[in-house]
Amino acid sequence: MAQHCRCCVCVCWLLCVLAHALMHGAVCCNHAVLLPYCTWLCTWPCCCTADAPLGLSAEAEKANDDGNDFFEEGKFEAAIESYSQAITLSQLYSWAYCNRAAVHLAQGETDKAIEDYSAVVDIDPTDSAGYNGRAFARAQKADPDLDASLKDCDQAIKLDPGNGAAFCTRGFIHMRLGNIDDAITDQRRAMDLEPKAQEPKDYLKELLAMKEESEQEGGGMRASFVGGQKRGWLSKKGGLKDGERNWVKGGRRNWKRRWFQLEGVELTWTSDSKANSALGKMSITKEAKFEDEEENRFCVHTEERDLHLIAADAADKREWVAALVKAQETLT
Repeated sequence: MAQHCRCCVCVCWLLCVLAHALMHGAVCCNHAVLLPYCTWLCTWPCCCTADAPLGLSAEAEKANDDGNDFFEEGKFEAAIESYSQAITLSQLYSWAYCNRAAVHLAQGETDKAIEDYSAVVDIDPTDSAGYNGRAFARAQKADPDLDASLKDCDQAIKLDPGNGAAFCTRGFIHMRLGNIDDAITDQRRAMDLEPKAQEPKDYLKELLAMKEESEQEGGGMRASFVGGQKRGWLSKKGGLKDGERNWVKGGRRNWKRRWFQLEGVELTWTSDSKANSALGKMSITKEAKFEDEEENRFCVHTEERDLHLIAADAADKREWVAALVKAQETLT
């Protein structure tokens, strides 16, 4: 649906009233009755500017731009304040809602992000980016509704088959669901549509490594004990580098699939089981604590850092926690 200035909206509404009167012989101002006419007329470009959102004022546009600058600088609270000001000035400013949702995601406020993305699709049900952003936000929740996320992605792709970000998000959701082949297909499609985007390439690398490891171990994705050490795939919570913006509009990738190994009291992780260098490591100390979280999540607390992890299933989580406790007991 095209975005329109306030003048064009008024003209559009008058045309809807006139069209209904000509067809039915009676004047009607009921919104529900006139909605089909509005939907058709609003596909026309704005006569003033095709890029002007509905009711957009210069002050609202400046507030949105200020929010973008704050976001780039990592000043999240200032960014939210600016985006909120833009929305107050122009309540149907979908871009400001979408941008504010991205900040909420960066802060881990998934419910607020979902609320803002829902506002985007309420304002414009044909906005593919709004559905894609809500899909990603839903998938980031502690108790994710992956089926709803998948439906949002499907709708985003239906509205815009060339939306590479939506294919990337759907591939991420398929990965969370364990549909590795579907995830690989979507990430390859995302790469075809957006050759310069790095995120689908990173996901594809992880997925291919997961698939190879699964095939070598007879299809199993669970962790295992080998020679007294614990190893297997876990999803690790992390963030982007300072100032880095995610390619997926309105999204922020917080979880990455990593290959973990526990040997003695040293927990290390790599990009895959064949990688020569570790991406990170943690020493299990006497003071370390292992906290059970929702679903298949758990957290390893040490004085150095907190490591939030997601196991393949509940049994896999119990095995990992038991292995970590056993490793800690060797220090006493």
